[in-house]
Amino acid sequence: MILIVISSNPLKSSAYIQGIEVALNICEAQEGCIEVVTAGAFNDAFLCADKNDDLVKRLRQLDLYEIPFHTTSRDFDDKITCVSLRDRVEHCNKVIVF
Repeated sequence: MILIVISSNPLKSSAYIQGIEVALNICEAQEGCIEVVTAGAFNDAFLCADKNDDLVKRLRQLDLYEIPFHTTSRDFDDKITCVSLRDRVEHCNKVIVF
């Protein structure tokens, strides 16, 4: 399993876009072997974002590809599972951080 961690501040860096694109590309190549966890500054920006923001729209692409998506924040809605980043890292072969 490959874990993509998106934690960079989307207001200061476009690294989160690369993280989402990598997740989508890996999913196309090797279905079922990837998941995404958001953390830190990314979560802060996401919680303040409008539903029409590019940030939100890009993250929703994960749903279209049925890529498991979790967060480390308890402030997200019930549809997004809150997880311990440490636990997710322990269960993955590779971790890529954006």
